[in-house]
Amino acid sequence: MMLDVFFVKEENIISNISDSYIELKSNLSEISMLILLLLGICATIFFNPSIFHVTALSHDYSLTALLIPIMALGTIIYLFENRYSLKPNGIDFVIGMFMFYLLARELMGFEYNGALKFVIFGICFYCLTAITMKKQSVFQSLILGIVLITMLCVIYGLFEYAAQDNFLFRTQANLHPIQTYHRIYSSMENPVIFGAVLVQVLPFSLLLFAVSHNFWIRLIAIITFMWTIAALMLSFSKGSWIAASIVSCFVAIYFVWRKGIALKPALVAILMCVIIFVIFWPQISTDVSVRTEDSVSVRYAAWNASIEGIADNYLGGVGFNRSVLELRNYLDNKWMRTQYNATAVDNSYLSIFMEEGVAGILLWLVMLGTIIALGIKTSLKNTYCGVWALSALASVVGFAINSFTFDSYQYLPNIMFFWISAGIIRGTYQLSNRSEISAPQQV
Repeated sequence: MMLDVFFVKEENIISNISDSYIELKSNLSEISMLILLLLGICATIFFNPSIFHVTALSHDYSLTALLIPIMALGTIIYLFENRYSLKPNGIDFVIGMFMFYLLARELMGFEYNGALKFVIFGICFYCLTAITMKKQSVFQSLILGIVLITMLCVIYGLFEYAAQDNFLFRTQANLHPIQTYHRIYSSMENPVIFGAVLVQVLPFSLLLFAVSHNFWIRLIAIITFMWTIAALMLSFSKGSWIAASIVSCFVAIYFVWRKGIALKPALVAILMCVIIFVIFWPQISTDVSVRTEDSVSVRYAAWNASIEGIADNYLGGVGFNRSVLELRNYLDNKWMRTQYNATAVDNSYLSIFMEEGVAGILLWLVMLGTIIALGIKTSLKNTYCGVWALSALASVVGFAINSFTFDSYQYLPNIMFFWISAGIIRGTYQLSNRSEISAPQQV
């Protein structure tokens, strides 16, 4: 009898040790995945490929490019570890089709500049973010990390505006026309990219403020939101202003519809936006009066030229990221804006059509539509996951709207947050069908 009791106790001890080991292994895996994601975000935001380079073997590599192989290896490992919990669905299929199309063109020699990097970069952020949704504490830490990184980026941008000089991250375009104010670049290549990034991250800070029950997290979220609005105004990116306004309307409607979320956060956010707008109205009105006509004219010329380029290359396209070079064959020289005798199309949809042909633009539109449709479907569910699906959906919609006025998919910070938001939508959709997630939980 005593011997049986001894063996039972020994089995229980071994079982407890085994369970503790499995839990520790799982926690370490989740923490390492979170760190890898945050490192990727920081590298993309603060270590811009055109600014920071690491020289090795007589070649220049951006920190992001050096990190991508590590992220790719980590993604493979984490996908294997979560192969039973992360079930394939329709959104994976449409994203896979677009990625496969780019890879097939790469292998056939149609692509020239960065298509493979684009595919790996997107898959890593999409998959890693979707996996973080499995555990809410890890996902909440990711959202908080994004908000804190945004805060650092915005604080530097506001200091930059106060000094009227980007003294740390100097860029080729760190100039502004006479009679206008300095536009905030922060760590980005230009203020248009910076403004679009702010539009993409604004929903996360706002929703974090709205749903969190932790005082300090709410304080960080609302301060970040307020400073982000100010920095967005001072980027003087009118396309981002339009995108932010449209997204804000959708989020406000959601707050009214979603009875589980108090209206106070929405009212506070609206009040802050009005106050900031009034404070910076002199700068805004001056910039709009000086720059708007030229900004519209050059885009109109570029769009017309890209349509001619599409007409000549509508089947096979000119190759990934080559529209900026090929456009010069169709654009009058007076509109060339860089010393390389090249200019951007300033419309992602026209750029993709010109670069990837009719099949490429159709696949892109189907993929974008599927992500938005799945985001709407998930955000309408009265679950905790629905709130975060709404934040990701707002981010994707902001990206899609901004894509009408610049080539957002070609810039790593913008496309990174697009894939992160797509991963959130994909993860929340899977979790929203689980009964244990049905009730809202505290952040």
